[in-house]
Amino acid sequence: MAFKPTKGRQVFTQPTGMPNLSGFKEAARAYTELGQMAFNIGTDIVKSEYNDAIRQAEIDGKTAGVTYDKDNNLVPLTNLNYGKEISLFAKKDQEAVASKYRQSAITSYVSAASNDIRISAEQSLSANPNDPDKIRANLDGYLQELKTLEPEIFSSLAPKAVAEYTIAENKALAQQQKEAKEYNVSQNVSAFKANAVKLGVHTAKGPVDEDYLPAEGQELLIQEILEEQDQIKKSLEADGVS
Repeated sequence: MAFKPTKGRQVFTQPTGMPNLSGFKEAARAYTELGQMAFNIGTDIVKSEYNDAIRQAEIDGKTAGVTYDKDNNLVPLTNLNYGKEISLFAKKDQEAVASKYRQSAITSYVSAASNDIRISAEQSLSANPNDPDKIRANLDGYLQELKTLEPEIFSSLAPKAVAEYTIAENKALAQQQKEAKEYNVSQNVSAFKANAVKLGVHTAKGPVDEDYLPAEGQELLIQEILEEQDQIKKSLEADGVS
């Protein structure tokens, strides 16, 4: 017998209420908070690693910036590559760490090199106490050596070298002038004394033998000596001698 569907019957589904989803919402919120917490922890770890790297770069820079050879001479700072910055993930952090290392190394080297410059200028003065030209030549040589360093280092040290060597040069110039003055005074005093003796001799003897020196000649000679004495006195007064 063939199946015949019932006619006229309709079935309606009446909603009996939505299911309670509050548990899912709480779980989602908890997962979100957990994710945020994990992100914050990760961020804090990255910041801590970065700060540690910065501090270490500063320490390493100070150490690398000042090294001495077996003769206790300061080794020129020519290599400013670090290398440890690659341990950080972010490129900007790597650049900041490398920059901190470079800055620390240069600052440390410039400080030590400043002492070397002062000592070098003093040694130049000691070797050339009255020769400012030689000290100036030594400065030129020192500046040529500084030019082999990084431009940033050269720009920091060159003015210091000029200042220290200029002080040494001025001291040598003052010594040179002092010695020249002392020499002039000594020569002028000796000449003045010799002329005084000549005048005394001619005054004591009176007119000399006409056959040996005519009277006019003797008077001319005395006049020349007196004029020379006057010039000597003026020169001595200029040198501060009464």
